[in-house]
Amino acid sequence: MNSKNIVYNKNYIETVNTITPITSQFIFENKEGKVKLRGNNESGNCLFLLNAPKENFDFTGDDTESNLCFLDYTKFYKLYKEFDNPNEDATKSEQAVLDIQINEDTNEAVIMDIQSNKTKCNFKYRLANTDVIKKPIIKENPKLPEFIASINLSKSMVDVLMHRISMIDANYVTFELNEKTCKFIGKNNMTMQEYSEDIKLDTEVDNPIKVTIKADAFKLLPTADYAINFSEQHLIRFEQQRTDGIDLTLFMTTIKGEN
Repeated sequence: MNSKNIVYNKNYIETVNTITPITSQFIFENKEGKVKLRGNNESGNCLFLLNAPKENFDFTGDDTESNLCFLDYTKFYKLYKEFDNPNEDATKSEQAVLDIQINEDTNEAVIMDIQSNKTKCNFKYRLANTDVIKKPIIKENPKLPEFIASINLSKSMVDVLMHRISMIDANYVTFELNEKTCKFIGKNNMTMQEYSEDIKLDTEVDNPIKVTIKADAFKLLPTADYAINFSEQHLIRFEQQRTDGIDLTLFMTTIKGEN
């Protein structure tokens, strides 16, 4: 087998881990100078696109288009974190070194070596074949509807909303857009408990809009700063606001009718 070192950015490794509640099966694609990842949850009402410059997770070392597959990224992440031990004294910091073993006959990566850069310790993680990974339903360049209104949510506000809808075991989340205000409503249809909060819209809407999503989908949202865009065609876009070149966008499908 041939061995190849993976150049990676720790922020990227951590970002991917934040979307494992959606799915932990991944096909990383190296193409067009980027590492691309897409996926969805089992019910298909929460989808994501994650794109970043390939140096964030470069498993080819060149411009060759190739895939790297994980049957369960969370298991890899636990092994990786075992050797991720920062120290104020940089010379004492431990870091994981990632190498992949490539089958010369099939040219497929089959094993990942996760090694300590400080000690002679090594985990071997079995990589997957593309045939055993559930293929994402979201396309690489999906056709999107027109988004007509937006709000911004800070990381702390996302945390607060998550906490408060969990307090009432909400099963639906509704956004009611009217003029310059978006009313966020978490509702438990069984107990009729409800939480609501007014959020300022970035731009005024001409006509009132009401969109509802499953609370279970909303709770899959990684904690971060977001620009949230609304359409009238049963789709909400959640764009993480970042400055590190990593582009993570999530989409949630809305429910027809009122809840």
